[in-house]
Amino acid sequence: GIEAAATAMAIPSVQSLLSQGTPTNRLGRAQGLFATAETATTALAAGVSGALFAIQAWIPFVAAAVLGLLLMLALPTIWRPIAGRVGAARQHAEVPLPG
Repeated sequence: GIEAAATAMAIPSVQSLLSQGTPTNRLGRAQGLFATAETATTALAAGVSGALFAIQAWIPFVAAAVLGLLLMLALPTIWRPIAGRVGAARQHAEVPLPG
């Protein structure tokens, strides 16, 4: 439920940022590296979670919640230097955007 909805919103955003920040002639390589890193971290997370679950069943859930919270708090700082398209969207929007 919630994880699927978050993923459905996050992946298109990440792909958009990736395509905006990568030269056209290197986009395929960047997308391949992104997909490889995503798959590798999924496999690593499954292994680490399994090991933590073997210690105590609640540990991987608490660890995921803490890491998720830390990442959420860090994202505004991490993404601050990334140029977005909000200004252009406001200029071309038929319905005014908030802000």
